[in-house]
Amino acid sequence: MNEASHLWYVPESGSLVWRSFDSYSLLYNERSGNTHVLDPLSREILDLLQESPRDERALLQELTSLVGDDDPEALREAIGEALVAFDSAGLIFPAYHS
Repeated sequence: MNEASHLWYVPESGSLVWRSFDSYSLLYNERSGNTHVLDPLSREILDLLQESPRDERALLQELTSLVGDDDPEALREAIGEALVAFDSAGLIFPAYHS
């Protein structure tokens, strides 16, 4: 994580339509017309960002308390990968701060 991290947020979360199954969730983005398949961790990350903007550090703290801290580096990496994927898909946007 960078020293100068930034907050991530979900714009217009009302345009996201969810369908959950046992081991994955489908997310339809009405703005783009795209459908995304999310694993449980990715779904939790997006749920947290829908609640309020968060930076990577806050996501790591909250998710560690939810899923445990057996491998914090793997969790940090998974969060980073999810944020990159969500950003590329236009599901989240950065709000820069220092």
